[in-house]
Amino acid sequence: MTSSNHATVLIVDDEPLTCQLISKVINQETYFDVVGIAHEGQDAVALVDELQPDIVLLDLTMPGETDGLSALVMIKEQNPKTRVLVLTGHKDPKLVREALFRGASGYINKTDIFRNLPGTMQNLLRGDIAIVEPDLMRQAVKSTYSRKEELSEKEQLISNLTQRERTVLELIAQGYDNQKIANKLYISYNTVKSHTSNIFDKLSVPDRTQAALIALQAGLGIGNSTSG
Repeated sequence: MTSSNHATVLIVDDEPLTCQLISKVINQETYFDVVGIAHEGQDAVALVDELQPDIVLLDLTMPGETDGLSALVMIKEQNPKTRVLVLTGHKDPKLVREALFRGASGYINKTDIFRNLPGTMQNLLRGDIAIVEPDLMRQAVKSTYSRKEELSEKEQLISNLTQRERTVLELIAQGYDNQKIANKLYISYNTVKSHTSNIFDKLSVPDRTQAALIALQAGLGIGNSTSG
């Protein structure tokens, strides 16, 4: 868990060189500490239980009986408050969809690690959507629309929102953080935080990423360009 002013990170990837590169990027940031590295899914699950890291950076395509998706499920079942940021080596909407639906808080392509990893992790800790490519997220979710019973359930949840909360949810689905929502709607940052808290309660979700998934499944935010 967070110690002093540092957030703790566990890296999970079957390639030792990749782990070294990620560690190098993270160690350049004063706010994060790498507390462990795992090269297999089962080891990752055990280390999360032991170390209780704030963030797990998890490769999805590891070999072995416990692949990345299986490890993700076990980590979230045993440590639901642990934030899991998925590492992807290619832009596969189906893989991204599976990871998000199984509880990942966000994802980042390995090619973006040097440029975007520290900022993405900071977004995650703030409760913002930790996703570098929202368009890929929208593409991943679109394929679920044909399941009418699931869509109806999502629409019912959204119908419980006030008009202002619905507007905030749409902006969340487009990738806006709280400050950008406040600026766009000409309201205070604290008011946005209050709205997002109410949205999470009404949708029964733990974070912005899962709220955005519900919105996108119901068609909110689709076709809109992401702002920053």
